[in-house]
Amino acid sequence: MNEWQLQDQLTISWIHNPPIIEGRVFDVVAWELMFPSWKINENKKKWNEVSVDFILFDRDQTFLCLELKNEIKGRRALLSAYCQALSRTHLFEEQYNPERMRSAHLELFR
Repeated sequence: MNEWQLQDQLTISWIHNPPIIEGRVFDVVAWELMFPSWKINENKKKWNEVSVDFILFDRDQTFLCLELKNEIKGRRALLSAYCQALSRTHLFEEQYNPERMRSAHLELFR
């Protein structure tokens, strides 16, 4: 199974059965969200920015940016994945506003 297939399966599964992380339920609110545009990474529309695989929300006040890698070979790949996740999380935190998040969420769940 490749990363995209894993993401598709997790998206469906987590929408119906939200993951529990550290005792808190997290809902999927977006996936493949790109920054700085806050558009969805779609191969037939827009895909020219680095995205984060999932944005989860704990129904209270905590967002979680989650990047999937189903295989990491070596330190260089690990560092690259870490940097991608960290940079996307930083941009999310820096640019977040409720209307942007609502818009991305509605685009995916329409």
